[in-house]
Amino acid sequence: MDYLLVFIGAGFGGVMRFITGKLAVGAAYFMTATFIVNLVGSFLIGVAAYVIKIKLGGAMSLQYWYLLVVGVLGGFTTFSSFSLDNLMLIQDGKYLFSIAYIGLTVVLGVSLCFTGYKLASLL
Repeated sequence: MDYLLVFIGAGFGGVMRFITGKLAVGAAYFMTATFIVNLVGSFLIGVAAYVIKIKLGGAMSLQYWYLLVVGVLGGFTTFSSFSLDNLMLIQDGKYLFSIAYIGLTVVLGVSLCFTGYKLASLL
């Protein structure tokens, strides 16, 4: 059942991302849709995490977590999960780890994206 919840949620999140991209087509910069998705997703995962953990709790909260956080928002953007990871680190007082995680993720992510692009261009 958990897999089905993630599957359904991810499909919905992916469609939401696709629609956002279609709406941003006329934007001046190609990354507008990604920027919007990442920011909206970060906001929504914060709301979902609070509501599910604090307001709902209990046995059903895990199913809501799988459907909304892992599924919908995971399908919409993984940046939202990255943002939540950092929020949890900051709340735990692990400030330096959070800074390192942010820096390494951004620098390595962009570097690996560049490397993959260049390697694929050689094929």
